[in-house]
Amino acid sequence: MAGLGAAPWAQDLLWEWMDSIRATLGDAYLPIHAPLVRKQLDESWGDIAIKARQRDAQNLTEYGCGAFGCALPTTGGLTLKVTSDVQEAWFAALAVGRSGHFTAGVSAVHAVFAVPGARHLARPVFFVWREAALSPGTLHHALASVPAHTPSGRSLHAHASMLDRARIFGLQLAGYFLYCTETSNVAEWFRLLAELRAPLDDEHAAWVTDLVDGRPPRDVHEFHRELSENDRTPAFFGTMLGAYRGLLMRVARESPELRAVAQSVLRWQATGVVLPDLHAGNLMRIERDGAPVWGLVDQGVALPMDENLYRVEIPTLR
Repeated sequence: MAGLGAAPWAQDLLWEWMDSIRATLGDAYLPIHAPLVRKQLDESWGDIAIKARQRDAQNLTEYGCGAFGCALPTTGGLTLKVTSDVQEAWFAALAVGRSGHFTAGVSAVHAVFAVPGARHLARPVFFVWREAALSPGTLHHALASVPAHTPSGRSLHAHASMLDRARIFGLQLAGYFLYCTETSNVAEWFRLLAELRAPLDDEHAAWVTDLVDGRPPRDVHEFHRELSENDRTPAFFGTMLGAYRGLLMRVARESPELRAVAQSVLRWQATGVVLPDLHAGNLMRIERDGAPVWGLVDQGVALPMDENLYRVEIPTLR
């Protein structure tokens, strides 16, 4: 782990709000201060060396940074996300305090706050505190270390691939939702969802079966025509949702290793939230009943399927 050199905006923001975090939540929610690791620069560097050492002295330990923000360990054993993913923050606000079957295969959320006045990539910024993984290793690392042709690796690779396919179908929905939010037309998203409650016609229902079974859809040319259309039909989105759900049901039935993830994501979907970002880099080991299980630790691009859930408020840090 290293300092936040790749994302100084996040480090600066955390130092600005450190006292507020301590006053609101306590020391256990503070990020960990990294030790000074830079070698002393030659005195000939003068002021440049002094400023570099001062910067290092303020480094915070981090797990890594991505496009929307950074993840950091806290002194109390949680993970702190500095994120500009609005949907991740929305899900965190919805999930705070929920326990039991909802979090069996999804990391628990402890707190979330909007940071007033803060912007990153022209988006608002949030602090999210969630349960920490047992180790930094992801399912992606596990797949790389277990060959697919071995008995122990065959099931893990096959079912991780199913989760990745479910992700692809879920992200088709996410793309339309983000389009609706960016054009200030969220009402159109919920209008579409109302139409998705109708049963699929025979052609689209057959596509769902094929996609879940891993076969090319019947009438594959028509499928790809719909996939490439700008104005996609409710039946197309219903197909994507059906394939997403069907693949998760397969993983829940067939995979001892990934069952907890699939079951929890399905329970959230039944409650009114789609969690599509199921790639292997977002799955890490979390502890349940004293044993490690694979869990979804980053819930970015979460999708509201119930308009009442979408109205949840995110508190503002003071």
